[in-house]
Amino acid sequence: MMRNLILVFVFLLGGTAVLRAQEDIVKFEAPAEDARSSAPAGKAVLTIVSPNADLTLKGSLYGDLLSGSTEYAKGERRKVGSDYHYVVTFSLHPDLDMGGTHVETLTVSNDYGSKDCSLSLKMGKSYTGRFEIPVELICVDEGKSVYAASNAARLRFISDVLDELTIRFNEVTLVKDGQAVASLPSYITSVRIEGDAVIADFNVAAHESASESFKRPRLSVSTRKGESLSFALAEGNSLDNKSSYQFRILRQVTKTQKVQKDLTFQEALKQAEALEAKYDFEAAANMYQEAMDKVDCPLEQKEVIRAKQNWMLLARKLDYYASVAEKRGAQFEISNQDSAYYYYNGARGFYNKLSQMFPERGSYKEKVEKLTGFIIDEFKNTVQKEVTLNNQVITGKVTLADGFIGNVAGVHIYEAFSMDVPKAKKVRNDYKCIGRTDAKGNFKLIIEHDHPVHYLYFYRDKKVIPIDETTQTLNVVLGEE
Repeated sequence: MMRNLILVFVFLLGGTAVLRAQEDIVKFEAPAEDARSSAPAGKAVLTIVSPNADLTLKGSLYGDLLSGSTEYAKGERRKVGSDYHYVVTFSLHPDLDMGGTHVETLTVSNDYGSKDCSLSLKMGKSYTGRFEIPVELICVDEGKSVYAASNAARLRFISDVLDELTIRFNEVTLVKDGQAVASLPSYITSVRIEGDAVIADFNVAAHESASESFKRPRLSVSTRKGESLSFALAEGNSLDNKSSYQFRILRQVTKTQKVQKDLTFQEALKQAEALEAKYDFEAAANMYQEAMDKVDCPLEQKEVIRAKQNWMLLARKLDYYASVAEKRGAQFEISNQDSAYYYYNGARGFYNKLSQMFPERGSYKEKVEKLTGFIIDEFKNTVQKEVTLNNQVITGKVTLADGFIGNVAGVHIYEAFSMDVPKAKKVRNDYKCIGRTDAKGNFKLIIEHDHPVHYLYFYRDKKVIPIDETTQTLNVVLGEE
């Protein structure tokens, strides 16, 4: 289910800055006189140092200080080491001759937040300040699916900042600054860009595919802004024949939460539980961390508290994903019905998960019901197309082997874990029943696309039946070896 939900997850922070940064995530040092450097006579030089490559500087007198130069102000951005220096050279405005002092109100901002400050600049002096909003890349593993081509596997990367990304498979560059690389090793059959996705296809019959580095590659992404991230396939997965994996690359503000440092363990724990009761997930998670960090936190309680913290972090993520997906669905509703459906359906899934986590909170259940009705009414064709294309239908008939005592009616069909025939008690307790036969032994199974099934066990049979994504019909003889 989570894979199905995350499949429709949208960008966290893009050009429109869905989440506007709050004051507590802006790290700002107001410009102060810098004795280490000087300025030409009759001028003042202001430098804002930042790791963020997308700052805007605006002055109360001259507007955008970086877009161009005027008679009184000239701005530029320079790359210095890992930082960017935004340098503005001011000339004394003739109408503001206050004994050699230039008065200016400066606003420093990017898509995630801003800061204002007042400046009194003396001619011949240099001033330096710092502005930073920590931003990081994150990767959401959206799971495994089937790629129907022979001797092939696929990796798919989705991102709303795709034009900024460089993507690597081990040491091989697949995409450079948002553009597919033309020259590739022979075991990579193609790399192409489709919308906001990079699709890379691999030849699993190639000699290189037998290596561990091919089956379990090290994947990495980076940007020209210096952001980078490495990740791998989930534990137990490998790049095998007919396998396909999807990842979503996001840019996220790294938010820090101010907490009280003078609380005792019990006080911090009590505050965390109160915040959880108010469904303030992020604040509760941070306060649980505060409680665990206390020197008087009992060791035997840490695991319980950590579990509560992880529960809050998951809830916060789902709540955020749901609200953003719903907004993006509304944006695409007129221009792109397919995208609107995916976003709305994703929002419904996230809210449904939250409703299961917090059944006492009626607002999540109401959201699910409202979105369900809306999707059915507005996207009937898309819903039908999605079910038809993705769900696997298996039909068949059960008969009895000679001498096998039993009945073909009402035989329970279970999803099995392997080819090992399970014991009857274990089946009833641990296996998931996914269907049963009718009075004549006929059955119809629907295997949902987000939960592939590889083995079937018909109750009391002496064997387990393997299936794959191509299986459509089965004739099962109970009691036959």
